[in-house]
Amino acid sequence: MSVLATETAPLLSVRNLRWAPPREEEAVLNGTSLDLAEGSLTVLIGPSGCGKSTLGYLIAGYYEAAAGEIRIDGREVRQPKPDRLMVFQESALWPWMTVLDNVVFGPLSRREAPRREIEARAQALLEEFGLAAFARHYPHQLSGGMKRRVDLAQAVINQPRLLILDEPFRGLDVMTRELMQEYFLQLFEGRGQTTLFITSEVEEAVFLADEILVMDQQGRIAQRLPVELPRPRDAAVTDTQEFQKAQVDLLAALEAVQDETGEPETPLEKN
Repeated sequence: MSVLATETAPLLSVRNLRWAPPREEEAVLNGTSLDLAEGSLTVLIGPSGCGKSTLGYLIAGYYEAAAGEIRIDGREVRQPKPDRLMVFQESALWPWMTVLDNVVFGPLSRREAPRREIEARAQALLEEFGLAAFARHYPHQLSGGMKRRVDLAQAVINQPRLLILDEPFRGLDVMTRELMQEYFLQLFEGRGQTTLFITSEVEEAVFLADEILVMDQQGRIAQRLPVELPRPRDAAVTDTQEFQKAQVDLLAALEAVQDETGEPETPLEKN
């Protein structure tokens, strides 16, 4: 059963999406439908292999659906465009470019403005992201958390209508991941950037989200779980009863999805 947001006109609308890998008959996504409200931070979570990342690639325009439609502001998605940008699981920085050159690449390639103006915008972003002192550094000179911040700056400078993050903090050590979660939350709360955040971590989902979409093994949205935690948030919220209850509710929803498919339980963070 598909579950849709209906309160306001959505920024993103996905309807009856179907996708299968090339030359394969079995669909990874089969009947996926969802809406994202403008200014929301929506987290997508589900069992391993259910198609979370695939849906992100489809929304970004990197894959083409076999059936169904995706619309941003009412316009059908057919190919990658800067109005929806994706931050991948692994850093996508060009190693031969400095931090500044990586960040300005998109606007410069589209000739949006003179180089001096674009670099000024980039310098302001790097200042905001705590990276101003590293503008002339190369990616190999940065820590994992710093690279992730540059990836975010590289996306944000394009002023996308929708930012898609595909498990962006995966592979970072625990302390760095928690710091990046808090950092991203501050970034979102300061900018109101409409975001689809893909994760497999229960605690991360609850900490970040306005709303959590639980995906089943057919790639359908089985449940929508609003997160009624106040903003702005910081790490202290994880000690509250409300946070603990939201985790329990999410775990129950994930277990229900597993029970329906008969699949073994996916290892998920249960702190």
